[in-house]
Amino acid sequence: HKGGRLMAKDQTYVGDENKVFQLTVWRSDTDAALDISDADTTTSRLVMYRKPDGTTTTGTSAFVTAGTDGSLYMTTPTGLFDSDGQYDLQVRLTKSNGQVFHTSVYSFDVSPRIF
Repeated sequence: HKGGRLMAKDQTYVGDENKVFQLTVWRSDTDAALDISDADTTTSRLVMYRKPDGTTTTGTSAFVTAGTDGSLYMTTPTGLFDSDGQYDLQVRLTKSNGQVFHTSVYSFDVSPRIF
């Protein structure tokens, strides 16, 4: 397992579409960014989202730069935020040598809308 830091620009609400999250993958043993540049296809950078009801859906991620800095961004799948509550996400990286890494699980809240 590798750590990381997850960032979103603002609060997430039920019905939000195309929400962009940025994640930097860190090595837990050195606290330095993990070079993920050789996880170079979208299928080698899968994102799993878990909704408050426990159902899951997958998405993909892309490099912010070239991947050497460990930074990824992901745009959420359409219709993901259909209820309020705690959502989780985790990224699975498969490097070209077959080595697989999973990030920590990141939790964030999706708030209801007033109108």
